[in-house]
Amino acid sequence: MQSPRDMGHDTIEHRDVKFDFDLSQLKKHWFNNDPWMTHLFNGLFCAVPDGERWVMQSARKQMGKLKDEKSIETVKRFIKQEASHSREHDLVNAIMLNFGVPADKAEKFFKQVRQKVQAVSSDDMQASIAAAIEHFTAVLSEVLLESPDLFDDMDPKIRSLVYWHMVEETEHKAVSHELFEQTVGKGPKQYLMRVTGLVGTFGFGFYAVFFNMFYLLYADKQLGNVASAVRMLKIIGYQPGFVRKILMACVPYLKPGFHPWERDNRALIAVWKETYQRTGDVLQATEEFRATQGKPMALHKRSAGKRQVKSSNPGAQAA
Repeated sequence: MQSPRDMGHDTIEHRDVKFDFDLSQLKKHWFNNDPWMTHLFNGLFCAVPDGERWVMQSARKQMGKLKDEKSIETVKRFIKQEASHSREHDLVNAIMLNFGVPADKAEKFFKQVRQKVQAVSSDDMQASIAAAIEHFTAVLSEVLLESPDLFDDMDPKIRSLVYWHMVEETEHKAVSHELFEQTVGKGPKQYLMRVTGLVGTFGFGFYAVFFNMFYLLYADKQLGNVASAVRMLKIIGYQPGFVRKILMACVPYLKPGFHPWERDNRALIAVWKETYQRTGDVLQATEEFRATQGKPMALHKRSAGKRQVKSSNPGAQAA
């Protein structure tokens, strides 16, 4: 039987996925045509590029302290995955601007929060924060991957971007945690630092995402959309309840000997990975994954290749 610390190292693969979005096929409220859910995820997406680059910066600093070549190679593959995520989310955030959504201001706000946290945190504390960020994103990814109904009424390319990102967050969920343990340690002082990183990440992370959500709702004149707000509260708090489950996931993290792969969910992402390995097509991997959950396959064209954002008349879609 594999130890949790033996899992995952050989499965991390850099898939240089590049999306080609056509604005004429997208909606301003891209998440099931629901304003509150859209701007909740927009608030999260606006934190992704700078947040991913912060995690990468921390990983590069800590990697210099490693001696084990296998661990160094794992961290390098992890950094490549995060670099692709930040690049593609830069593109998505640029699309928001085409629809009149002030993603640039939301990104700037997160960056200001990050800079304040970074200014008062040592390199080791930032490694702790990176481990906590990766824990939260892994839990969120698992909950969403197990909730296919949430993504039914969504553009296939946006859906595929979300699934690709969630699969790879699951795939590399232990890297930042192990990097912290290998470079900072596992004693009482390091345990306290790891827990402090979790609490700090919970505080500034949720604050930044939800502040941006309300700001974007205000800019979109959707703050008073009560029906949409109620739907969002049901989704995040009850079914599937991903915010509730993220909070619950803090409990095992507090255990001194915690390791992310104690919860072995590799089987959850196996179909997506196998399909992508066979086809090199992120849309097909996503649709075949969803087919195993009883969802119909969406017809599509391959997504790789072109890098421009096509726009026919973005204002016509900004409803």
